[in-house]
Amino acid sequence: MGHEIPNRRTFLRFRDLVRRFLLANKDNDKLIGVHCTHGLNRTGYLVCRYLIEVEGMEPNAAIELFNTSRGHPMERSNYIQDLQRRAPSSCELKDVGSDVRKESSAPAKAQEHPQPPLAVPRSTSSARQRQEEQKNLEQRKQKKQNHLEIEHQEQRKHKKQNHLEIEHQEQRKHKKQNHLEIEHQEQRKHKKQNQLELEHQEQRKKKQNHQEQKYLEMEHQEQRKQKKQKHLEMEHQEERKQKKLKHQEQNHLEQRKQKKLEELEHLEQNHLEMEHQEQRKQKEQNHLEQRKQKKLELQEQEGLEQRQQKKQNHLEMEHQEQRKQKRLEHLEQNHVEMEHQEQRKQKKLEHLELEHQEKRKQKRLEHLEMEHQEQRKQKKLEHLEQNHLEMEHQEKRKPKKQKHQEQNLEQEQRKQKKLKHLEQNNLETEHLEQRKQKEQNHLEQRKKKKLEHQEQNNLKERKQKKLELQEQEHLEQRKEKKLEHQEQNHLEMEHQEQKKEKKQKHLEQKKQKHLEQNNLEIEHQEQRKQEKLGLQEQEHLEQKRLKKLEHQEQRKQKKQKHLEQEKQDWLEQNHLEMEHQEQRKQKKQKHLEQEKQDWLEQNHLEMEHEEQRKQKKQKRLEQNHLEMEHEEQRKQKKQKHLEQNHLEMEHEEQRKQKKQKHLEQEKQDWLEQNHLEMEHQEQRKQKKQKHLEQKHLEQNHLEMEHEEQRKQKKQKHVEQEKQDWLEQNHQEMEHEEQRKQKKLDKRQQKQQNYLEHNDQEQEAVEPPCPVPPRNCWLSPPLKKKKQQHQEL
Repeated sequence: MGHEIPNRRTFLRFRDLVRRFLLANKDNDKLIGVHCTHGLNRTGYLVCRYLIEVEGMEPNAAIELFNTSRGHPMERSNYIQDLQRRAPSSCELKDVGSDVRKESSAPAKAQEHPQPPLAVPRSTSSARQRQEEQKNLEQRKQKKQNHLEIEHQEQRKHKKQNHLEIEHQEQRKHKKQNHLEIEHQEQRKHKKQNQLELEHQEQRKKKQNHQEQKYLEMEHQEQRKQKKQKHLEMEHQEERKQKKLKHQEQNHLEQRKQKKLEELEHLEQNHLEMEHQEQRKQKEQNHLEQRKQKKLELQEQEGLEQRQQKKQNHLEMEHQEQRKQKRLEHLEQNHVEMEHQEQRKQKKLEHLELEHQEKRKQKRLEHLEMEHQEQRKQKKLEHLEQNHLEMEHQEKRKPKKQKHQEQNLEQEQRKQKKLKHLEQNNLETEHLEQRKQKEQNHLEQRKKKKLEHQEQNNLKERKQKKLELQEQEHLEQRKEKKLEHQEQNHLEMEHQEQKKEKKQKHLEQKKQKHLEQNNLEIEHQEQRKQEKLGLQEQEHLEQKRLKKLEHQEQRKQKKQKHLEQEKQDWLEQNHLEMEHQEQRKQKKQKHLEQEKQDWLEQNHLEMEHEEQRKQKKQKRLEQNHLEMEHEEQRKQKKQKHLEQNHLEMEHEEQRKQKKQKHLEQEKQDWLEQNHLEMEHQEQRKQKKQKHLEQKHLEQNHLEMEHEEQRKQKKQKHVEQEKQDWLEQNHQEMEHEEQRKQKKLDKRQQKQQNYLEHNDQEQEAVEPPCPVPPRNCWLSPPLKKKKQQHQEL
């Protein structure tokens, strides 16, 4: 909003955007454009604040630089006043800005004051006043330092909270769009910010992460190999089924051919007694039938090839779908791995925060101890001064008191030594308790990781089971469809064979009738030519039969050899795969056993060290128990101070619990989103399967229609050929009749010419007698008349 100073949240967002742009465009000359309604007041405020808090400039210098570069000065006084209040020394965000400026997070230590001299002036009042002033100054300085430390801690906590909120919001927005870019940027940020802090921890945790990654990779490889084996087995089964179907179809075709050949041979044997013309017709008919058979075989082969192509295309579509599913699974696995990495990073950050808090506590304790020591020194100095004054007054009177004072001094020194020793023991006990707490936290974290890993494995196993069940159902449906399709084809083929047999019978009846009519006319020609051609044709037919039988036996032998070789190869491959799997399992078991043994040994050693430490502690405590009774009063004061620190720690723990709850809620939201996405993916897969099934049914329907059309075309072609053959026979018969008529006409003309010629000769020799007598030489004899009649 205008006329209002931008909020801290807006400035943090502006700072993060600028930082990301600069990191992403280090090697470029690109610029950033900042603008509001006029591009003067709010833009100037954000730019100047960035220069002051991130780049470490002074407020007035930053404002002058902006005014000169903009060409117009800022107008709002509230913006200018707010910027002038902000000095670079009180900057809260300097360690997040440029890479050059990185301040240490540890608070400044209190400066040690020089000890006052042992010689004290005689005017006790002035010395006491000075000491009291010094005490007051030191107390004020300590209060200021404590106040600054508390402010720094609150500012850091506030920074962390704001930073985490902004990062979560940005991650939710940009996860789907720029997932890869954010990963690279986060890695770079993580390297730059926490390079020095995480060197020691990375060396310890690399081994554990490496072992976990290896274990996960081994599991993924086993799962992939199992899937490949299942897929190969399914492919082998499908190939075997296809080979069986092809073998059955080939046998069926060979049986039909044999039947046809037997029928043709039977017809040839029955019609060997026919004339040479019938033989020629039979040869032509056989030639036509062979052509038809070849056409039918070619058409059947084309149909088989088309079916194979369709099956191959269908298999390729299935392979593509499986590959897509594998890719999706691989992406999901990568996403899960990325989530694990993010969780590990968060745990590392939490661990670092805990370590920082522990360091701060230790520093506080050290600071408190220093304060107690200074107070004790002051008390000692006061006591020494009093003793010194008393000694001056009593030196003249009682020299014996010196000895008593010396004894008192020695006792006090002994007491101080005892106190130091007790303080050291207390610190050691506190350190041991802290270590125990750390170990307990570490064990709890391990348990949580194990539970999360088990849940993830369970989810993966459920997904695999679902996919396997779906694949099995899909394969069973395909098998049922194939069987139904085969039964339908078999019924159609039987129906076609019955029709063909009926047609052949009808044609044979017609041929027999026609042949009986022609047999009567051509009996004389058959008897002359049977002796010459019968022997040759019989020998030729016997040779053909022998060759066909040999060729069929050779084919059968080759098929049997090929099947045996395929079986042997498949068995060898399966045997090798099983051996590889067993070896891998043994290696995994050995590796897991070694890891367990190492882990148990480490735990055993740690337990032994802890027991030894406990025993030492007990001894020390027994020794120091007598000395601790005199110092209970001091401990009570310390307990009060510790109770205050404990309250602060409880407040910090409550804040941490709130953060953890917030993170758990975010995780739950993310899991719900993933669950919804998985449901959407399953719905899409179901839709795809339905769509593919519909396509497959449509393709089968189209294939059936094409087959029916082909059958109709074949029937039409056969009918046309029959009609053509009948027309040819009819034309040949007509030609033969015409030839016979021509021959008769020629004979009649010759006889007429001959008779006319004889009549002319007789007329030239003698005139014909009107009534020749019976015994006249002109009348022709009876034998000649009969012969002429027969010739006619």
